Amino acid sequence: MNQQNQSQSNTPFGGTAQLRETVEELTDRLGTLLPPGASQLKTDFEDNARAMLQSALGKMELVTREEFEIQQRVLQKTRSKLQALEQRLAALEGNPDQQGE
Repeated sequence: MNQQNQSQSNTPFGGTAQLRETVEELTDRLGTLLPPGASQLKTDFEDNARAMLQSALGKMELVTREEFEIQQRVLQKTRSKLQALEQRLAALEGNPDQQGE
Protein backbone atom coordinates (compact mmCIF):
# COMPACT_ATOMS: atom_id res chain seq x y z
CA MET A 1 0.00 0.00 0.00
CA ASN A 2 2.91 2.32 0.67
CA GLN A 3 4.11 1.85 -2.91
CA GLN A 4 0.69 2.92 -4.16
CA ASN A 5 0.86 6.13 -2.14
CA GLN A 6 4.35 6.82 -3.47
CA SER A 7 3.27 6.28 -7.08
CA GLN A 8 0.45 8.77 -6.60
CA SER A 9 2.75 11.46 -5.27
CA ASN A 10 5.17 11.03 -8.20
CA THR A 11 2.75 12.56 -10.69
CA PRO A 12 2.34 16.30 -11.06
CA PHE A 13 -1.26 16.33 -9.90
CA GLY A 14 -1.24 13.70 -7.15
CA GLY A 15 -2.79 10.94 -9.25
CA THR A 16 -1.46 7.85 -10.91
CA ALA A 17 0.50 7.47 -14.11
CA GLN A 18 -2.70 6.18 -15.66
CA LEU A 19 -4.38 9.53 -14.97
CA ARG A 20 -1.43 11.38 -16.43
CA GLU A 21 -1.76 9.32 -19.62
CA THR A 22 -5.46 10.12 -19.74
CA VAL A 23 -4.74 13.83 -19.42
CA GLU A 24 -2.17 13.63 -22.22
CA GLU A 25 -4.63 11.78 -24.45
CA LEU A 26 -7.39 14.31 -23.78
CA THR A 27 -5.16 17.31 -24.47
CA ASP A 28 -3.93 15.72 -27.69
CA ARG A 29 -7.52 15.14 -28.80
CA LEU A 30 -8.49 18.69 -27.92
CA GLY A 31 -5.48 19.97 -29.84
CA THR A 32 -6.67 18.24 -33.01
CA LEU A 33 -9.79 20.43 -32.95
CA LEU A 34 -7.74 23.55 -33.71
CA PRO A 35 -6.92 24.53 -37.31
CA PRO A 36 -3.64 23.10 -38.65
CA GLY A 37 -2.12 26.54 -39.34
CA ALA A 38 -2.32 27.63 -35.70
CA SER A 39 0.65 25.67 -34.36
CA GLN A 40 1.63 28.19 -31.66
CA LEU A 41 -2.00 28.57 -30.62
CA LYS A 42 -2.30 24.79 -30.54
CA THR A 43 0.75 24.47 -28.26
CA ASP A 44 -0.53 27.15 -25.88
CA PHE A 45 -3.99 25.62 -25.89
CA GLU A 46 -2.67 22.13 -25.13
CA ASP A 47 -0.49 23.46 -22.29
CA ASN A 48 -3.42 25.34 -20.74
CA ALA A 49 -5.83 22.44 -21.22
CA ARG A 50 -3.32 20.03 -19.67
CA ALA A 51 -2.88 22.26 -16.61
CA MET A 52 -6.63 22.65 -16.15
CA LEU A 53 -7.29 18.91 -16.52
CA GLN A 54 -4.48 18.02 -14.12
CA SER A 55 -5.82 20.44 -11.56
CA ALA A 56 -9.40 19.22 -11.88
CA LEU A 57 -8.46 15.54 -11.77
CA GLY A 58 -6.12 16.12 -8.83
CA LYS A 59 -8.93 17.65 -6.80
CA MET A 60 -11.18 14.66 -7.48
CA GLU A 61 -9.02 12.26 -5.45
CA LEU A 62 -9.50 9.51 -8.03
CA VAL A 63 -8.25 5.97 -7.55
CA THR A 64 -7.34 3.34 -10.09
CA ARG A 65 -9.60 0.39 -10.82
CA GLU A 66 -7.01 -1.87 -9.18
CA GLU A 67 -7.04 0.17 -5.95
CA PHE A 68 -10.84 0.19 -5.96
CA GLU A 69 -11.03 -3.60 -6.41
CA ILE A 70 -8.51 -4.14 -3.60
CA GLN A 71 -10.63 -2.03 -1.26
CA GLN A 72 -13.74 -3.93 -2.37
CA ARG A 73 -12.09 -7.24 -1.40
CA VAL A 74 -10.94 -5.83 1.95
CA LEU A 75 -14.47 -4.60 2.67
CA GLN A 76 -16.02 -7.95 1.76
CA LYS A 77 -13.54 -9.79 3.99
CA THR A 78 -14.26 -7.37 6.85
CA ARG A 79 -18.01 -7.84 6.43
CA SER A 80 -17.61 -11.62 6.54
CA LYS A 81 -15.52 -11.41 9.71
CA LEU A 82 -18.03 -9.07 11.32
CA GLN A 83 -20.90 -11.42 10.52
CA ALA A 84 -18.98 -14.38 11.97
CA LEU A 85 -18.18 -12.41 15.13
CA GLU A 86 -21.81 -11.36 15.50
CA GLN A 87 -22.86 -15.01 15.26
CA ARG A 88 -20.27 -16.07 17.84
CA LEU A 89 -21.36 -13.30 20.19
CA ALA A 90 -25.00 -14.28 19.81
CA ALA A 91 -24.12 -17.89 20.56
CA LEU A 92 -22.14 -16.88 23.66
CA GLU A 93 -24.99 -14.70 24.87
CA GLY A 94 -27.50 -17.44 24.18
CA ASN A 95 -29.49 -15.27 21.79
CA PRO A 96 -31.01 -17.64 19.19
CA ASP A 97 -32.33 -14.73 17.05
CA GLN A 98 -28.82 -13.75 15.90
CA GLN A 99 -27.45 -17.26 15.34
CA GLY A 100 -29.11 -17.84 11.98
CA GLU A 101 -28.08 -14.55 10.31
